[in-house]
Amino acid sequence: MKTVRWSTAAAALALAQPALGITLPEPGLWENRSKILINGQDVMAATRKSIQQQMQQMGPQERAQAKPYMDKALAAMAQVRQECLTAKEIARYGSSPRAWLDDLQRDSPGCQYTLVENSATTLRYTGRCKPVDGEGFDGTVQGEMTMTSPRAWRATHSGQGRYLAGDAANLPGVDLRGSVRMEMQASGRWLGAQCGTVRP
Repeated sequence: MKTVRWSTAAAALALAQPALGITLPEPGLWENRSKILINGQDVMAATRKSIQQQMQQMGPQERAQAKPYMDKALAAMAQVRQECLTAKEIARYGSSPRAWLDDLQRDSPGCQYTLVENSATTLRYTGRCKPVDGEGFDGTVQGEMTMTSPRAWRATHSGQGRYLAGDAANLPGVDLRGSVRMEMQASGRWLGAQCGTVRP
């Protein structure tokens, strides 16, 4: 299932504009948190639980063979991630908030986004998504990202519509029949100037 990917870098790019008083993140180590809800059900938690149950049901040899793939899948469903943001990355951000929406659109090719507000601290947008090759989300979306300070950001992304076929129809513990409401909540906080073992 295609999901919106949030990061501190995205937050910075979203707000990049030639304006005085703009709030940009500090370079260094950041902790980013995210949660995806569909009809109020935590998709990432349900998927992690399903993967862990599958592992428990395997025999020792089968589990050993599957572990690298399962570990990768679990990492993809992590709700807390660390990110190293460099001063060079911040300096590279363009002057147009549309550039971030273009990146967002690349991650969700069936969607078209429209910027509705861009201030020194907040970006808001709306969008319309259609299935690609008969699969994916069909509905309207809206979102907001705010840099609350150079060391913190928060964001929401929500949509109302339905899912058509594909892997989205096989999410464990999540009923995708009929109309669905999708919501993503995300936030980031600065941990320190040094990234340690986390690579940019």
